[in-house]
Amino acid sequence: MSMKVERLIEIVLLEMEGRNYARSTVETLRRQYKPMIRWFDERNDGNYDLDAHESYLRKYEKMLNDHLVTANHLQTIRRALNYIREVAETGNAKLSRQKPERQYQESAEAAHTINAALALSKMTDGDKQKSRILLSKFFCYIENKGLYVYDITVEVLIEFIHHVRTSNAGSMKKVIRALKAMADYLASVGIMAPLPDISFLTPRISRKIISAYTVEEATTILSSFDRDTPLGKRNYAMILLALGTGLRGCDIVNLKLSDINWESKEIRLIQSKTKKPLTVQLSGQLCNAIADYILDERPQSELKNVFLSSRAPFAPISTSALVRIIDTVHRKTDLSRKYWRSFHSMRRSFGTWLAKEAVPAATISQMLGQVKIDSSRSYISFDDTQISACAIGFDDIPLRGGAYV
Repeated sequence: MSMKVERLIEIVLLEMEGRNYARSTVETLRRQYKPMIRWFDERNDGNYDLDAHESYLRKYEKMLNDHLVTANHLQTIRRALNYIREVAETGNAKLSRQKPERQYQESAEAAHTINAALALSKMTDGDKQKSRILLSKFFCYIENKGLYVYDITVEVLIEFIHHVRTSNAGSMKKVIRALKAMADYLASVGIMAPLPDISFLTPRISRKIISAYTVEEATTILSSFDRDTPLGKRNYAMILLALGTGLRGCDIVNLKLSDINWESKEIRLIQSKTKKPLTVQLSGQLCNAIADYILDERPQSELKNVFLSSRAPFAPISTSALVRIIDTVHRKTDLSRKYWRSFHSMRRSFGTWLAKEAVPAATISQMLGQVKIDSSRSYISFDDTQISACAIGFDDIPLRGGAYV
């Protein structure tokens, strides 16, 4: 007998609350279930069935391919669907997570070699786990060619590097690290000659420059908020804070009332990511925007966070809410949805604008709260105006014939 999707969802959410799941986790799934209910209503009169389940999942897989949702968003959708499917099939909400099937399954001998190589390595546990996946891929590759551990040579490593340079374009340094760990192990047991360094084999990969928002685009974003409403006033203050200070989204949602010094017009906080203190200056416009929200629209609450949800029960907002705000702005305005643009692009915009004003990289790094100066490079977009100033003229080059433009 068919069950209504709303009833299945109710069972899932009650079970999560009974197990004391974090409120933010429960609310995240609750938000994902709302459009899901409409989907099943339109296709199966609100009843659950596997066809509607699969078509809903395929819809979001296509959106991922079109860069309209993130991989994390798709993972949340998949988990939400699996929970209600479990209730429909078993009658209980066990909230079990399906482990993804291993894409690469090497032989037992290869698995033993991988374990031995990683045990010898001084990599962190997290890096070892990533290397294990890459080495599994490597051994599947050579085993498909009829090769085994004792057949591995430098030439085989180079061939694999060229094989994965497209599929692993963004992680070639990790590929080299994994292969270096394997080569070191094979050298230690006498299978290969010592291999001091293979980092020079990393193929050059062209990287897409992810553009920041222009000043005009930022103005369009800010003007899209209806500041006569509590939600619009809150969102305006948060986006203006991101654009005007370069603060990370996690630091904005964790911002406390006590972090703001109104007399000196500055925010002093401990960064969530680096655990380092940071002081940022606030413009008069920023102070007014935050004060307007706190004094006029912020819900009465004992919570210390500046920015709270607009509906009861009031709670600190999540970073995913910031992403949804930007997604909504892009749908409402004519701003182009460029690849990888998200709330974090506000931080990139702040760094880019400073660079265009010829602010030194060291200063930009400090203002962004970076631990290392090199970390600020990814937040400073390409500036063709400054680059053109570096071009060498032809004034000192004598022309003996021909012409140039």
